[in-house]
Amino acid sequence: MAFLLIIVPLIFAVLALAAPSNRWRPLLVPAGGVAHFILTGFALTGGPVTALQGWLVLDPLGKIVLGLVSVLFVVCAFYAPAYLALRPDRQNRVFCTCLLGMLGMMTLVVLSHHLGLMWVAIEATTLSTAPLLFFNHSSRSLEATWKYLLIGSVGIALALLGSFFLAYSSVHEGLAPTLLLDDLVKLAPQLSRPWLHAAFVLLLVGYGTKMGLAPMHTWKPDAYGEAPGLVGALLAGGAVGFALVEQQDVGLFFGLFLGAYALFTLFRMKAITWKLRVATFLIPMGLMAAWPAIPSLLQSYTHNIQNVETSDKESPEAKWDFITQWSFPPDESMALVAPGYLGWRSGEPNGPYWGRLGRSAGWEQTGQGFMNFKLDDWYLGVIPVTFALWACFVAWRKRGGASAGCGAAPDCVDRRAEIIFWGCATLVALLLAMGKFSPVYRVFYELPVVNNIRAPIKFLQVFQVGLGILAAVGMEWMMCCGPSGGVGNNVIAARREAGVPMAPEQLASKPNDTYRR
Repeated sequence: MAFLLIIVPLIFAVLALAAPSNRWRPLLVPAGGVAHFILTGFALTGGPVTALQGWLVLDPLGKIVLGLVSVLFVVCAFYAPAYLALRPDRQNRVFCTCLLGMLGMMTLVVLSHHLGLMWVAIEATTLSTAPLLFFNHSSRSLEATWKYLLIGSVGIALALLGSFFLAYSSVHEGLAPTLLLDDLVKLAPQLSRPWLHAAFVLLLVGYGTKMGLAPMHTWKPDAYGEAPGLVGALLAGGAVGFALVEQQDVGLFFGLFLGAYALFTLFRMKAITWKLRVATFLIPMGLMAAWPAIPSLLQSYTHNIQNVETSDKESPEAKWDFITQWSFPPDESMALVAPGYLGWRSGEPNGPYWGRLGRSAGWEQTGQGFMNFKLDDWYLGVIPVTFALWACFVAWRKRGGASAGCGAAPDCVDRRAEIIFWGCATLVALLLAMGKFSPVYRVFYELPVVNNIRAPIKFLQVFQVGLGILAAVGMEWMMCCGPSGGVGNNVIAARREAGVPMAPEQLASKPNDTYRR
């Protein structure tokens, strides 16, 4: 069964490569997805799946991931023929072959219990994904593909070095070298600590780069943005779902805002065909996000929310105090731009926190409970906040982009509605993070289920993402939309007045164009 799960998608990939018809070839993608889905069903409901003396094993965690990958692929695969039919100008031989090959290699990653074999499978997945990102053959898709390959190659090289260190940690102690996960778990107490720690760091950074963990996520925005719809759903659907598995409440908060943005984008589209195309991207991504998220959410509801309802059923005031204990105090907003304004964190010897975040209800009268409790800092910085405010200011002006000094950036007008949306969303997230100090959260608290999620300050994570989006656009606009033609104009003008030598093409071109280059 283990071999079939890997080989069957690869057989369909070979058939797609050999198929002569550009019209009928895409049908092999859903056929391969259905075949893999059926085999996955047998694997999940049958007995143990092992092969190659423990090198390939389907463990309990692997069953969850394999089920996610199979369902995600089969849903997106049914969209592939219709999507490729809309692109008759593109040859789909490489696209269909790489898509099915990626399925086989992802399955191999799930089944691998040997770090060396898993490394080979992840590298093969990278190589099969790159042509999918470049399917549009545009300059931006080419840039996204090279970013994906270069950054991913650095990460996979570090992961390989980490695997070597892990194997040497057993050799250093006189043990037989091994990269089998089961053997490593058994020998863990006997492995060399320094080499083990070094291996952990390299593996975390290496595979974290492939996963897109911050700050090694720089390839993600371009890859998701330039990939075809169904490839973007494959890349993003699982990530959204496992975000909810990791931290259900924060994932739910992000889902509320991202879902609102998806609907906002959908309703702004005038052509019904584009609405249908976007819907066919969002629906499978949402379904695949729900695949791992719903069981985790149900478990969280059973063990956490129901307990909260039971414990505070007789006292609504006590429940309100319990839920909103960690609310962001409005008078501490200065800490967003002033590092250490109220100290760093509770218990920090060099900068103890002396604000009122996490203060227990009635502490001023009784002195019981927490005076405060803070473990993280929310410093953002003056520069990002300034850029975000500038973006909101430019979008707020009714005259739009060109008359506001944005002649060099015609897309300023196109983004005005989006900036207004993210400005409002960021403000709402900040008000919700204030919890008991904000009437907005009181309205949100009256909703079912969500009124049992503790710590409104978690909305600050959504606020930080929204402000980051605004700051990025604000920085771009400030470079081209300054009061006298933009920062680029000012820089070039200053160089001319100072007599700084410049190339002839710089003198002949527009200042903003030179600055952008």
